[in-house]
Amino acid sequence: ELEESEKASPKKKKEKKEKKPKQKKEKKPKKEKKPKPKKEKKPKEPDLTPPLPKVPVILIWVMAISLMVLVLAGTNLTSYQNHISEAKQLYLEGNYAEAYAQMDGLSLHSADKDLYAQLEILSTVSSKYDAYQSFQKYEKYDMALDSLICAEGRYHVNYSKAEEADCAEEMNQMESLIQTALQEKYQMSTDEAVQLYSLRDRDEYTREVQSKIKALGLE
Repeated sequence: ELEESEKASPKKKKEKKEKKPKQKKEKKPKKEKKPKPKKEKKPKEPDLTPPLPKVPVILIWVMAISLMVLVLAGTNLTSYQNHISEAKQLYLEGNYAEAYAQMDGLSLHSADKDLYAQLEILSTVSSKYDAYQSFQKYEKYDMALDSLICAEGRYHVNYSKAEEADCAEEMNQMESLIQTALQEKYQMSTDEAVQLYSLRDRDEYTREVQSKIKALGLE
C-alpha cells in the first residue's frame, strides 16, 4: 500500500522562481542649449583722413635709402683708409709680411696698387726671414737654416721683379740681414745657400741641411 501510495503521489518538482525583469530607467531628455545671441559688430567709421601725396612719400624713401648708402660707404671708406694707413706704417718699419696682410683682399684704389705690388714681392722674402728669427729663438736650428736658405733663394728669384716695382733697395737691405745670419750662425755663404735652394730632390736637400746642422753641433 505504501508503494502504491508513493507511486500515486509523485513528488512535485520544485518550480524555479522566475526572475523579475529589470525595469529600464527612462533617460531624461537633454535640455537643448539656447544659442547665445551674437553681438552685433559696430560698423567701422569711415577713414576720412586724406591720402598722403605720392611725390613727397617717394622723395622721403629716396632720401632715407641714400642716407643709408652714404653711411655704409663712409664706414667702408674709413675701414679701407685704416688698413692702408697701417700697411704704410708697417712698410716703413720693414714689416713687409704684416703690411701685405693688411692690404690683401681689399678692393684697391688705383693709387694704392703700386704699394701692394711692392709688398707682394717683399713679403715673399721677409716672411721667410721672420720664420728664421722665430725658429732660431726656440732653437729649431734645422728649420731656421731652411728658412734662411729659402729667403736667400727667393731674393734671387724675385730681384728683377723688385727692380721693376721700384723696391730693389728694400730687397737688398733684407738680403744683407740674410747673408749675415747665414755666415754668423751657420757658416754658409750665399752661393751655397742658392745652390741648396736650387736642388730638385727634396730628400737630398734635407740630408744636406741635416749634415750642416750636425757638423756645427746644433742637433
